[in-house]
Amino acid sequence: MKLTANIDLREVVPKSFWEAKKHRAVRFIDAGLVMAAQWMMRRYKWDSIMINDWMYGGQSEQRGLRIPGQKLYRGDGAHDTGRALDIIPRRGDENARDLVAEFHEHAATYPRLYFANNIWRIETIQLAPTWIHIDSIIWPDQKEVAFIDMTTRYSPQVYMEMMKKDGIC
Repeated sequence: MKLTANIDLREVVPKSFWEAKKHRAVRFIDAGLVMAAQWMMRRYKWDSIMINDWMYGGQSEQRGLRIPGQKLYRGDGAHDTGRALDIIPRRGDENARDLVAEFHEHAATYPRLYFANNIWRIETIQLAPTWIHIDSIIWPDQKEVAFIDMTTRYSPQVYMEMMKKDGIC
């Protein structure tokens, strides 16, 4: 079941969940976040993105919704409520790390653009160096995208300085 031009529902749910729910699984996914992933594909002219690949014979099934019994399920995380995606971008033969760095630099430069497209939190590149974690968890005072690691929330300005210091941009 296609959710957008390039994203199938099976790409954002685990195999066992798809087998149990089929098209009803859509009720457990943040549609705005899936549309944001599609917007990112167009914005960056990526050839494709990979979220879960179990339906193509791959092993990945925890990059979208996570369910009880899965190794990465916590019970209170954004993935556990269908409000997070881990995306691996692809464009030609470019290195995923380079595409991820390009994304982070642009998001830190134009944070309100991402916020307006339903991307409210992005894990730092230090935490997610070869994929892009986006989610739609929002804080009451938030007006632009926030960059997060396991313990800290960074403003786009502070995050840009961190990336410059680390030689990422």
